[in-house]
Amino acid sequence: MRISARTRYALGAMLALATAGRPVHAERIAATQEIPRRFCDNILLQLRRAGDRDAPAEPV
Repeated sequence: MRISARTRYALGAMLALATAGRPVHAERIAATQEIPRRFCDNILLQLRRAGDRDAPAEPV
């Protein structure tokens, strides 16, 4: 089964949010998960719109 880069990046961002246990800046998620920053911002925005309350309110 092939998983798209977008899905891999989204899973990495969700993993970073879940394991942090506190709010995390988008910049830090992008750096630790090796996700391009703009891609990370878009993923976090989608998570927020989908109802993930732990996603940052806005990309920082």
